[in-house]
Amino acid sequence: MRPNIFDRPKTGFSDIERKRVMTILKKSCSFVALTIAFASAAQAGTHELGTLGSTPVAGNVLATSGSFADIFNFSVAAPDTLVSGAAMNVPMTFGTLTLYDIDDLTVTLFSGFDATGTSLLALTGDYSSHSDTLPVGNYSLRITGNAVGMLGGSYTYTAFAQTVPEPETCAMFIAGLGLIGFLGRRRKRP
Repeated sequence: MRPNIFDRPKTGFSDIERKRVMTILKKSCSFVALTIAFASAAQAGTHELGTLGSTPVAGNVLATSGSFADIFNFSVAAPDTLVSGAAMNVPMTFGTLTLYDIDDLTVTLFSGFDATGTSLLALTGDYSSHSDTLPVGNYSLRITGNAVGMLGGSYTYTAFAQTVPEPETCAMFIAGLGLIGFLGRRRKRP
């Protein structure tokens, strides 16, 4: 007589749970192996952002282990444009393993394309942001660091431009608010 499988004591993993865990481990190891196999040896990249506008340009960049330098070229088309941007290290850990991390993340703003002009601003740290009023012209942002995670490093960036309003625009805005306030107060009087 065969024993009933439902009468077994409930200790440890069941066969189904053990198979599921092994399948997950196999897939995870395959993913890590493929990621390492397809990791690019290039440690530098140049990205063209075009003319910055009020719509943010954002992206996420993966770097293989070791030092890297990425350049983001962009143009400013309107005079007195406020250009804002940020870069942030995005570390990723899995248990005690650090898969992605960056040391010495540095953001440098240059006049001219390909980071060949004058350095206008340099920031370091896991999170760097800037806001500068720039004249019409071509600029580049160089992001450097040392990818120290098992699979390298990951950072995210964003940039956008907003035209600074002329003093006449601000004066008209204030005059309009004053007129609305005057009319509102006038209506309240009996």
